[in-house]
Amino acid sequence: MPGGRYSHVASAIMTVTTAKVAGCRHITACSPPRPGVGVAPAIVYAAHICGADKILAMGGVQGVAAMAFGLFDLPKANILVGSGQSVCLRSQAHSVWPCWD
Repeated sequence: MPGGRYSHVASAIMTVTTAKVAGCRHITACSPPRPGVGVAPAIVYAAHICGADKILAMGGVQGVAAMAFGLFDLPKANILVGSGQSVCLRSQAHSVWPCWD
């Protein structure tokens, strides 16, 4: 979820709620930390209220890799969704294919 200069709470609501309604067994949210603050409190609150099981203070390709390969005691992701820059979106597409066994 975007966490740079502007924290987009709507992204947290749209992605976590959609996964919850779809019946996903485990939902992990990732957002890049801000210096001296960590993940924006509004993002943490929105993701938690919507049903995220874990929230990682990690963004970009690092967050995608953590979810795709099951790092930090996470289950391997079956699918990755969300907003992001083009590099992040490409890494989501490439990292999900090995998860579809």
